Amino acid sequence: MKSELLDHIGVQTLKQQLSSTSNYMRVTRCLCFVTMLLSYFVVYEIFSAATIGVKYLIPQTRFSYKRYFAAGFWTLCIYILELNNIQVEITGDELETENALFISNHASLIDYIIYPYLVLKSTRKPSELEAARKNEKKGEPEKIFAQDLSSILLPRISFFTWYAIWFIPSFRVFRNVFQADENWELNDETLGFVFRDLLDSEVVDWLVTFPEVNIFTKKDAKLQQGLSEKFYLPVLNNLLYPRYSSFANAKNTAGEYIV
Repeated sequence: MKSELLDHIGVQTLKQQLSSTSNYMRVTRCLCFVTMLLSYFVVYEIFSAATIGVKYLIPQTRFSYKRYFAAGFWTLCIYILELNNIQVEITGDELETENALFISNHASLIDYIIYPYLVLKSTRKPSELEAARKNEKKGEPEKIFAQDLSSILLPRISFFTWYAIWFIPSFRVFRNVFQADENWELNDETLGFVFRDLLDSEVVDWLVTFPEVNIFTKKDAKLQQGLSEKFYLPVLNNLLYPRYSSFANAKNTAGEYIV
């Protein structure tokens, strides 16, 4: 798991880039972006630890501030994508702003940024829409970072992975990744606790889950294709075999608040 995570983060790619002196500037830029995200992550963890004492006194206020931290984190991630000229193409029907469970394939760590990006694109204020139309008429590219920070708060994005529902990376999330296996599952009692805030929410929430659990790699895909042929299972070409247990947890429990 550790080696796979390092590959997905891009450690191996960085080593290859360092083999050429012409890529030093690119590597330096990448490290600067990583430092920005890590700094934000550390500040969030400090805030969480410093406010643990008021968790039961003003829980909603603390929770709201943590959500603002999450909004800022994902906005920063989207801004970094924009700086690197990464284009995101959205096709299909227009998304409705209502409670929803997103069942997604898992191709890279960028998958986590795609859904906050969708929120920015699907929930716009009239002034933002008018500005976007004017830029489109002028042929100017739309700047993602220029959006109002509040536009990323509704719908609220949460991820159901590795035993927990979370909305910003934390030490707890990484701990679960290293301690759990791909076939993790929660019992009914634990599910009620994990989904409590989501089920009691009075705002629009989008919950995202990845049934593949692991990020797709050619190595894992080839291994699973061999197992599928051996046990007469459908052979999947562009995704890993979904893990039913965690998917069933999300579908059965989240179905109570999706109307």
